[in-house]
Amino acid sequence: EAGAEENGAVVTVYLNIPMTYVRQVPAEFGDLVQVQVVPVSSGGADGGNEKISGSETLRWAPTGALPLVEVSYEGDAEGLHHIVFRFSRRVRFSIRGGKDLRSLVLILPAGDTAAEVEQTASPPASPEDGPDGGAKTPRVSMPIPPVSNERLESLMDEAERAMTIGEYRKAVRLYTKLTQYADHIHSRKALEFLGLARERNGQLAHAKAEYENYLRLYPKGEGAARVNQRLAGMLTAKSDPKEKLRQAKGDAPGEKSVNWDTYGSVSQFYRLDESYTELDGRVTNQSASITDVNITGKAKTGSHEAEIRFSGGHTESFLKDEGGNSRISTLYLDMQDNQRGVSMRLGRQSQSTGGVLGRFDGGVVSYRLNDILKLNAVGGFPVESSTSLNVETDEYFIGINADLGPFADSWEFNIFAINQVDDGITDRRAIGGEARYSNRSYSVFSLLDYDIQYMDVNMFLFVGNYIFESKTTLNLSLTYQNSPILTTSSALQGQSAPNLSSLLGSFSEGEIRDLARDRTAKNRSMTLSASHPLNDAFQVSGDVTVSSLSGTETSAGVIGSSASGPEYFYSTQILGSNLIKEGDIGILGLRYSDTKTSDTISLDINTRYPGSRDFRINPRLRIDYRSNDTDNDEKLTVKPSLRLNYRLKRKYNFELDTGGEWTNNKTSGTSEKTLGYFVSAGIRVDF
Repeated sequence: EAGAEENGAVVTVYLNIPMTYVRQVPAEFGDLVQVQVVPVSSGGADGGNEKISGSETLRWAPTGALPLVEVSYEGDAEGLHHIVFRFSRRVRFSIRGGKDLRSLVLILPAGDTAAEVEQTASPPASPEDGPDGGAKTPRVSMPIPPVSNERLESLMDEAERAMTIGEYRKAVRLYTKLTQYADHIHSRKALEFLGLARERNGQLAHAKAEYENYLRLYPKGEGAARVNQRLAGMLTAKSDPKEKLRQAKGDAPGEKSVNWDTYGSVSQFYRLDESYTELDGRVTNQSASITDVNITGKAKTGSHEAEIRFSGGHTESFLKDEGGNSRISTLYLDMQDNQRGVSMRLGRQSQSTGGVLGRFDGGVVSYRLNDILKLNAVGGFPVESSTSLNVETDEYFIGINADLGPFADSWEFNIFAINQVDDGITDRRAIGGEARYSNRSYSVFSLLDYDIQYMDVNMFLFVGNYIFESKTTLNLSLTYQNSPILTTSSALQGQSAPNLSSLLGSFSEGEIRDLARDRTAKNRSMTLSASHPLNDAFQVSGDVTVSSLSGTETSAGVIGSSASGPEYFYSTQILGSNLIKEGDIGILGLRYSDTKTSDTISLDINTRYPGSRDFRINPRLRIDYRSNDTDNDEKLTVKPSLRLNYRLKRKYNFELDTGGEWTNNKTSGTSEKTLGYFVSAGIRVDF
């Protein structure tokens, strides 16, 4: 979503799963920026993180104000996850995490990226002003961030609703935002109504200034006559005028046409993965065709909006006895009435707020009472995997939650209560909430999920981020959660019973809950990370993570697990950009892991090189050396790989990803070598 802040253009990327912003490269300038993020498990059946490997790309229509070409997500099995922004030219930018863990904010400061330029203001005449328009041409500083017509309509509808119900402070904020965009169809009306909103809010001096600014820019026409009348009334009386500004011609709700927009992508890839050992010979681990389809359709008329979205695909394995499987990750219909503040989303969707733990089949209904309070009701059936194509009704949940804020322009909250039932037995009953604070320098996010049935904290999460004036960033993450999230259905682990009702034949309900507690461990972790720019080309970063996983109890024939004890992870990176050619990126990383059973040292080299505007090369190398603490076993792994990406006419993207893996595993005095390779090739078509 594109918009504007006081000092520039803004793009907000919404994430399907919670992720923590860590660092970016380059730090401030370039035509490509790579942002590292770390997934945060929501604790659902699939953790909400079922598909965090692979890639997904959204196209963007570049403009002079925002020369963004595309936004991509890239994740791999090694635990590296990146959001990549690609621009049509070199820009200056800053990036921060959103107010929660579900968005990423890109800011292009004014002045440097044409988000604000000194230009001649000569707004086009609207139908009501006649052919001569009459606008003067003074020199003004005017922001020109890009925005869609749909977004403009939505803001106008929301502002008019605020005026209707007397929320003049909110109306002032919305009309101010509308006047900050480049010239558009609602520019005159937004400026006119901004003066009225300030007038009715008692800001008479500000209202007078807005009216005078309107007359300076639009001295003729029907709107000028109205504004002149109001300005004269303000100068001769102190009371608020009672009459309502007339609707601009052509903007009557009944005359608004339906705006349609459809976009998406289709991709087709083939992946081959083979390995060779002296003992087993050649083994084909994967040979499959992978198809992915993403389609979004939007419609808007007046204050009503509708969106339908599908994301899914099919994998066909060519290995014997494997076959294929289809998947539906997302399939929902979203409807909104902005004037009444009502919205509804029905279908397969993912959510990690309001106590919901990931993907489900169901619905969310919301109603915004006022500027700081929105009520939400949610219900549905948890989805274990996207390959589950049917709605499984044995397990369901219902919940209510409320969004509160913003307060003081920075604080936002969510409080929730939720109840989940599996096979007629209460599976989970929780209350909790979120607290979010954000400004330009730092942000804080905190989440608490407390099960009132088990009287236990299911999850506590705290994430803080601070950006110093020197561009140094500091991140702190604290996690305390049950692993897995404590539910009654956890008692089924290790049992032959297919469901909870069958388990009641052998245990009482109280004993089943005890088994669920026995199967649940406690996970605690803390991560402190920092990054600092050395100069325009280089920056250095480091991370320290301490984690521990408690043991589980032995009961009902299931052997418990022992505690991991504290485990330590240290990493450091040197990140460079524009080293050989404008737009290249190089990352050299070193990581050391000290766990209960082994020590591991990892070296990682990740580079991006622009062969041309539409062709990029991504060589990578990873080397791991692991030594066990309990014996003399050792393992050395070397993984070189190369990814090539070519874009044709902004619509067709060809990708080749290939690499190898060489492993030397020394066990009990013997050495076993494994040699493997993989090839993934295909095309993605955007529309």
